[in-house]
Amino acid sequence: MISIFTTFFTSSFTIAVLAGWIFSYLGIPLGWLIGSLLAVVVTQAIGIKPLACKPYLPYVRGAVGTLLGVTVTFEFIQLVIDSWASIVFLLAAMALTILSGYYTLSRVFNVDRTTSLLCSIPGGMTEISMLSERPGCDQVQVATTHLFRVGLAVLAMPLIVASLYNIEISKAPEDAGFGTMSFIDWLFFGFCVMSGAFFEKRFKLQASVILIPFCITALLHLSGITEFEVPTYIVNIAQLLIGINLGSKFGTLTRSAIKRVSFTSLVIVVIQIGIAVGLGLLAAIALDRDPITFIISYSPGGLAEMSIIAVAMHLEAAFVALNHLFRLTAALLITPVLLSIVSSDSSTNQR
Repeated sequence: MISIFTTFFTSSFTIAVLAGWIFSYLGIPLGWLIGSLLAVVVTQAIGIKPLACKPYLPYVRGAVGTLLGVTVTFEFIQLVIDSWASIVFLLAAMALTILSGYYTLSRVFNVDRTTSLLCSIPGGMTEISMLSERPGCDQVQVATTHLFRVGLAVLAMPLIVASLYNIEISKAPEDAGFGTMSFIDWLFFGFCVMSGAFFEKRFKLQASVILIPFCITALLHLSGITEFEVPTYIVNIAQLLIGINLGSKFGTLTRSAIKRVSFTSLVIVVIQIGIAVGLGLLAAIALDRDPITFIISYSPGGLAEMSIIAVAMHLEAAFVALNHLFRLTAALLITPVLLSIVSSDSSTNQR
């Protein structure tokens, strides 16, 4: 009995839950997400293995997509139509991010061109890492940079926003509308979540696990079939599991790899975050919109991570998610083209 008790309270999952609760209780922005992430990183450093979240991730991402769909209204559709220029600023942010990162790595740190390019593209962590499996590319550098990008974006962006605008993020206001769901509501919620997991497994498209529940939930709400609103504790659980999953990825890095590439990775991520904040503020001024929404929309974090942040901050979460989905899609489309250009330039220079 004592051994079971000790194991429970020293497990990575339990420590992550306690850290998330403490961070949330102390009013730290997105306490459940940041607390669990940091707890898993620390516990791994002292030899405690994290909870294997991979089997649950499709359902967590499906829940995030459902949370986003709940926020869609007819007013939101008009907002998307009116804010088409946001894509122009987003593309500008991507161009600046890629160019500044590429030239900083290749010219200042003398990193090879292919590695410099792949480290600079703010695309999906998995997809970019797969593209790094080519001769002459430093896969460790690419993987570390993108892991730092997503991790630091999750840690830094809420704190930057909170410091700039003096707002509280971690706790939902009492009038947020997150009431108790009926049995029928839970059936609709479960159906939306499971639809994302099904499409991801069937078509092997990671974005679909968020996009499909988002679309189904939005249609159900806009049509008036259901008006369920997800309880706050579902948001907290999603934050917790996303934090654990992200923190566990840092355990795949060896100490030698961290020492070798961490500084250059940090420099690139700081540049990317700075561009996101700058272009977000500029877009908000030009389009007369909420600056916090645009800063989070242009942040270099992952789709699921930044979406749950937008939900927790009570922003136009669906708008934020659409911007990130466009960024990831655009990055996936342009990366092969840019790689061919960089490769041809390298071949020409070698001659």
